[in-house]
Amino acid sequence: MTNQYFLFEDISSKWLEMAKEAKFGQEIFIFSPFITGNLIVDISKVTSDKSLFVITSLSPSAYLGGSLDVDILTNLLSKGIPVFHLTNLHAKLMLVGSNLTVGSQNFTEGGKHNVESSIVCDISKKQLENLEGKITDILKKAYAISEAMLVKFICDCEKLREQYDETQKLLDAVDNEIEQYVETEVKRRNPGLQEVEVIKADYEKDFASIPIQVHEVEYYNYDKWIDYKEYLSYFTLKSSESNEVLNIFFRSDPKESEDHLEYLENQKRYLCFELKNLQLFWICANKKQIGKFSQGLETDWQIPGTLGNISIFLQNPYEAEDFANIKIQFDTQEYGQISIGVFFSGVSFILKSYANMPKDKPVAVIKDWTIVWPLLIEPIMTELPSQILTPFEFRSKNTGESPNRLFEADKEMKLGLQKYEDKLFYILDDA
Repeated sequence: MTNQYFLFEDISSKWLEMAKEAKFGQEIFIFSPFITGNLIVDISKVTSDKSLFVITSLSPSAYLGGSLDVDILTNLLSKGIPVFHLTNLHAKLMLVGSNLTVGSQNFTEGGKHNVESSIVCDISKKQLENLEGKITDILKKAYAISEAMLVKFICDCEKLREQYDETQKLLDAVDNEIEQYVETEVKRRNPGLQEVEVIKADYEKDFASIPIQVHEVEYYNYDKWIDYKEYLSYFTLKSSESNEVLNIFFRSDPKESEDHLEYLENQKRYLCFELKNLQLFWICANKKQIGKFSQGLETDWQIPGTLGNISIFLQNPYEAEDFANIKIQFDTQEYGQISIGVFFSGVSFILKSYANMPKDKPVAVIKDWTIVWPLLIEPIMTELPSQILTPFEFRSKNTGESPNRLFEADKEMKLGLQKYEDKLFYILDDA
């Protein structure tokens, strides 16, 4: 095969192009178990002076399920185009001379929007002869469809319509039960996920979410210590409404009063809780864009018995065995480095893990944490909500820090606002 290439996209335009470029009298073969939409009809319009053969399968489930449109087959037969029924057909291909496409996509309207894969290639003369021989053998086993055969097929299928619809409802119910069972089992294994489900269901009761789209932009980063300019491409959020101001969030049933508005202050960072994967990150906004900023932070926060300030890292909980999306680290003179894992569910801070390890000198592993609990754990858990949720300013008022990639370009989402103990955080979910 020559000029072979792979497509991970809709191939319907390529099929139409192949039909238009077919030479006079050249045979065109289409294999597709499912047929809907205008695609094959459009192909037949540009192949009036050529020989078109359509091979499909008269499947009752395909007809009753809407993936086989017999009106299209009737249209083809009225034009004198041969249409064949082949039992157990699963192949999807189009052959025009030596041009061949083969893949997963059917000649249907729905196939244009599915995730499909196809291979397009030119085959050699010998390969073409072998393929045409195979197709000839297949057509000998196939049944040439007539209009009378289609009428009988439709009549027989419609007798089963009511029974089919009832059976499909039962099958859909089983699918829903399986999905609910899986969701329930996942929630049962982790109480934190149950709280997240409550947030997903309730977070728009107090504040109206703003529809947003993910937008890819370039960011210029100037490093103070290295004399060069770094160009970063990153994802940010952009309003789907051209006149929408992104740093203003409306409470539900907004009135004209300013009391029903919440503002995201310029040059401050706020916590954002991403509902899909429970990830936490900080955001900063101007009037038209909201961007995600670095997940790590060395705070000015210190408690007695610690050496230096406390560091906070936000992470994806699925990446950690303890299912924590907040990691807190600090050094102590007596116990070395302390590491604490916390899961923030949107309404609660749940302690998931704690451990100590040597820093500069050997230290004993803490076996009885009740001794250090009031000294190291309780102060952290008490102060953590304020450290995480309270908006705080950049170290540099003018520049902030470089945004990092998080979102998928051109994806539509919604951003809602919540309060926890009178502190603000934001919830990002698929629209």
